[in-house]
Amino acid sequence: MKKTVTLFTLFALVASCGNSKKIEVANIQQIYIDHSPDQPINYGSSVLGNVVALMNDGEEIIITNHRKLEISSLEIDFISENSMMIVGHPTSFNNEVVRAEFTISDKDETFTSMDSIVLNYQGTIRINETSVDGADGKDQKKVGNRLIGRDGKDGNNGPHGENGSHGGNYSIHAWKEGSETRVRVANNATGEVWKYKSINSNNCVIDFPGGDGGDGGDGGDGGDGKDGRVTTESTKKVGDGGNGGTGGNGGNGGNGGTISIIVHTNASAVAGAISISNSGGRGGSYGEGGKKGDGGDGDTGQIDGRDGFPGVRGISGSFGSNGPNVIIRVEEFDPETL
Repeated sequence: MKKTVTLFTLFALVASCGNSKKIEVANIQQIYIDHSPDQPINYGSSVLGNVVALMNDGEEIIITNHRKLEISSLEIDFISENSMMIVGHPTSFNNEVVRAEFTISDKDETFTSMDSIVLNYQGTIRINETSVDGADGKDQKKVGNRLIGRDGKDGNNGPHGENGSHGGNYSIHAWKEGSETRVRVANNATGEVWKYKSINSNNCVIDFPGGDGGDGGDGGDGGDGKDGRVTTESTKKVGDGGNGGTGGNGGNGGNGGTISIIVHTNASAVAGAISISNSGGRGGSYGEGGKKGDGGDGDTGQIDGRDGFPGVRGISGSFGSNGPNVIIRVEEFDPETL
């Protein structure tokens, strides 16, 4: 059973329902995506709507952010309780729906359901490559004292952040097919082809940024030296503090994408309605140096242990270079030969 409501009804439902209500999994009849089909629904569109559980008694409960709900989809990203993004890269101009699978569990009960959203291909064409951000270096912990010996251990150095990926190299063709604006995007490195269209807009937003560099991990704190001890039977020396670990360097941002665009003469209005971004990624932040370990306290007649040295912070990563300026050419071509 698929439910469709107006935006007015949708907001009323949002106001009256929440995610804190206990869900009896055994009493769920259906899980579906509640949304208005009248809003633009295209790849890259932000769509108002939410995930609803229809119970056996007819009650409808919004469960988008329910802690026990798992959502699996390569085409829909639920970005908040009341909105979602149509994501992915279409490989056909004739895709009709995008799908998601929902699973909710409680103890021994599990309910799984699938639903879909019908694409109406209205609104702006939005094309983006989600560049991969570099992984952050893991912050290091305080290492403590040596198992053997009196001095504190030196802190571990923070790992470096990884570099962000580059924005890629793409060839883009745009043309009119009847009243439709069609855009073909070819990845020149992999040969992958994506196909976008809009039935009512010439606007096209293209975003091929470099990925951000990962942050460097913090260095670990040096361990404290052990206190000295003097007795009539033995003497234990005072331990020195360990040095703090060096912070990791931030990863470099990836370079922005390289883009070539050809617009057919039958779609010259599209050429003036294209927005392009191919900026370089942000460099990752440096990791902080670890704190010094304290020297141990001396007993009678002993000198206190030496404190360790604080670790040196890492170096921030560099910003990636912006991609080359994009020149949009308007010329004849045959879409059938692409």
